[in-house]
Amino acid sequence: MVKFVNVNLNGKTEVNLELNKCEFSYLSYKNKDEKNLFLQILTKVALPKKGAIIIGGEDFTSSKRGWKIIMRKFGITYYDYKFISYKTIIENLEYYLNLRGYTDEETKKLSLEVLEFFNLTHKRDDFVESLTQEEKHYFSLARALSSEPSYLVMDEFHRGLDEQKIKKVFLLLEELCENGLGIMYITNDNIILKKYPKKLNMLGEGVIKNV
Repeated sequence: MVKFVNVNLNGKTEVNLELNKCEFSYLSYKNKDEKNLFLQILTKVALPKKGAIIIGGEDFTSSKRGWKIIMRKFGITYYDYKFISYKTIIENLEYYLNLRGYTDEETKKLSLEVLEFFNLTHKRDDFVESLTQEEKHYFSLARALSSEPSYLVMDEFHRGLDEQKIKKVFLLLEELCENGLGIMYITNDNIILKKYPKKLNMLGEGVIKNV
């Protein structure tokens, strides 16, 4: 379990939240800036002004080692991908894993494994701009899963996909969740929230709470 206890960023967003393995939940939002602030907490773009991120009963917010552990625990897919355009597919993965403290040997192994899982091995030396829209989505997911995270945070992942592909994605997510992954899906799309109902957390007026 991961607990966010009174986590506050820039005096705006206060997070009190529990994330569990094998749990699939939503985070809905009204303000895009607040959503982005929450994502920054998970990516070390900005440190919390106060509060604690507790994993297994231990507070990991106060040290560089702690942030490495937090970054490994969370895989994140972004609405705008955040790929590095001048790096190849494999180089994007290597950069992502190196930031999380993996050795070169571990990085190579994990990169090849996740590309094979998503049938992207043949694209390893291509640049990301050569990928189709669907391939970019799956490569974004491959990158997020490459570090073998315990929790997956997905920002509007379905945007740009047709209904059949969205269904395929949610079937995959259900399978990953059943195999132990905790998933938080960020969206304010009521169609998705109603069609694939899950536990709902709401971000509004600077506070995240369960609805």
